[in-house]
Amino acid sequence: MFKKYKTIQHSDYLTYSIPDTWVTDTDENGTVAVYDKKGTGTLTMSFYSIDHDPGSLFSYVSTIQRRTEEQGEMEMNVVSLHHISNDGKHTLTSEGKTKDGWLITLWIIAKQRKFIVATYLYKKKTKEHKAMVDIINSMSLNFPN
Repeated sequence: MFKKYKTIQHSDYLTYSIPDTWVTDTDENGTVAVYDKKGTGTLTMSFYSIDHDPGSLFSYVSTIQRRTEEQGEMEMNVVSLHHISNDGKHTLTSEGKTKDGWLITLWIIAKQRKFIVATYLYKKKTKEHKAMVDIINSMSLNFPN
């Protein structure tokens, strides 16, 4: 992961780690931006709750991912990768290109009835992209029993 990092607590259920020199900002809608002040891109995260029984979480999250891609006017050229961690966290990943030529990575992270839509726009893959992947991988969604 990172040489030095700090843990961020978001609301009562999500923790994640970011490089020690990076910052987070939250806008009036609750969207979180994570970035290196000297970097070139921003990881943007939006948070949602599922207010009904979604049935298969994988199916539900796949539908959300497809709709997000369609609404974002982006062409996803890498097949989605789906990973389920030991604690039941689902992570779907897609990569592609926006219509104006930026590369984009889209993640949907979900557990129980919460999900996060995260995106990162960039011109080329760098160490910053790897750091964004590490942030996503560090996410822990914890719910009381």
